[in-house]
Amino acid sequence: MKILLFILLFLFIFSSCSSGKGKFYLGLNNTLKPNEKEQYIIKNTGIINCFEEGKKTKFVKNNKETEILASCELSAVVFNNNNLFFANDKSIYDNNVSPIFSIPFNNKNFTDNNNITYYKNSKFLFTKKFEDLTVTLDNKYIFATTSFDRDDSNYEYNSILYWQPEFPNNVEFLSVIENEKETRDIKKYLQKELNNSKYFKVEGLTIIPDDKILFGIREEGDSYKNFEYSFKIILASLIYKDSKYFLKNDFKLIYNFKNTNKYINEKVGISGLAWNKFNDKLFILSSFEHENIIGAYLWTIDLDRLYRNNNPSLVHDNKNIPLKFNNKAEGITILNNTPS
Repeated sequence: MKILLFILLFLFIFSSCSSGKGKFYLGLNNTLKPNEKEQYIIKNTGIINCFEEGKKTKFVKNNKETEILASCELSAVVFNNNNLFFANDKSIYDNNVSPIFSIPFNNKNFTDNNNITYYKNSKFLFTKKFEDLTVTLDNKYIFATTSFDRDDSNYEYNSILYWQPEFPNNVEFLSVIENEKETRDIKKYLQKELNNSKYFKVEGLTIIPDDKILFGIREEGDSYKNFEYSFKIILASLIYKDSKYFLKNDFKLIYNFKNTNKYINEKVGISGLAWNKFNDKLFILSSFEHENIIGAYLWTIDLDRLYRNNNPSLVHDNKNIPLKFNNKAEGITILNNTPS
């Protein structure tokens, strides 16, 4: 059995850069024998053009509005019905583009940059710092999470949105049901599972069997300037009723991997999650940024080992060397299951 992965990395694109681009890696795993290490090879790489070169956007600071060059830091990707959906974690204010967009997947050319669809629902434009995308196991709904890394009364940075791909103008905010009441304050439930940490950042989100959803925690600490990398996963239940999704009030910290130094030299934090329905494993993307040095690693774990808080398996290349990316990996999705 072979499985195609699409791994998304941001390629040195910052707010001062005019290039609306992100780098991707297309990976293909080898056919494995029992008890062998999980091995993948890089089949192809390329560039995603988020928008045309020189795109401008509005920037507001101290109540003063200026026009700056737009930037694209692709932070999430998910595959749905032969389309790749992307999220840009940089806000962009333009009538013609959006931080959420899709590109048809083409097995020969991998992406069709000439056919981008931008989703311009006002909720996409209002929400800031998208960090991951996931899809329900029946492929009917896409979910997008923000970073939850700052306080704001309007939930601009503290929201999860979901929608049906064929109805992108019908976007809903996800709420928690507690005592028969709805609240959009998802952050307080996450924070409680992290011992009320003053600061944390979500960069992973994926839906797994039995209507469960996982949150990957990347950072914890006192502030965005004073934190440690985290490799924690919080679980909650999804409820579907009256044609809407809700979160159940059963958030639980189920995973805390502390032994990364047993496998790699760098300290890493979670930067993406993806459930592989073809082999019933969770893919965990981790990355690091230390001064001018960046990189990423990929791990896998089945649900039984996840719930027992066992160590994940570090993915290797076909030379049995840990598969290391030279960029900060931001997102991963499973494309399909190809015959061996």
